[in-house]
Amino acid sequence: MTDEQLHEWWPDLAVVVIGLRRLDYRAEVDGLLSNIGACTCSSEVLAAVGDFLQKRRGFYHQLNHLEQRAWDTVAKDVYRAFPGARLRNWLLQLWPR
Repeated sequence: MTDEQLHEWWPDLAVVVIGLRRLDYRAEVDGLLSNIGACTCSSEVLAAVGDFLQKRRGFYHQLNHLEQRAWDTVAKDVYRAFPGARLRNWLLQLWPR
């Protein structure tokens, strides 16, 4: 999936991807996009994106304000699909990594 296709499909995720590439997290972004490409339905895509955001939540504070807002919007999309994910992620933030 090209950046243009990603931007047309899910603009906020595209902003996050571009921001992470700018920070030189290309391998992580390529892994995410590869996982998304292997998904067969929208719930799998949302689960893959949610898993990525949760496991790499330390990247959030390295992004600029616009990219952080896009990250938050993507997370809200995931939380709408999987309401329990919000509580799970909040609890995980309480434990040190």
